[in-house]
Amino acid sequence: MDDTKFLDLIQSTTLVGVLPLPHSIVVRRYVQNAYTNLWFTTYRWGVVFLRNQTLTLMDASKVRMFVVTMSDVLS
Repeated sequence: MDDTKFLDLIQSTTLVGVLPLPHSIVVRRYVQNAYTNLWFTTYRWGVVFLRNQTLTLMDASKVRMFVVTMSDVLS
């Protein structure tokens, strides 16, 4: 097939009916739980570590991840 014929075919053809319809957008509220807290904490510390890796602020072999939890002291 010639390049001009191919370009004419692409310009005149649509994909309506060929591709499936997209799903509707589902909006969900964030629900805090232990797994998402662990993921966000690990992600944040990973970003801190990677952004400071070129500087000599941290030694990669000495970094330990930890989670800060809050407890109700009054009960």
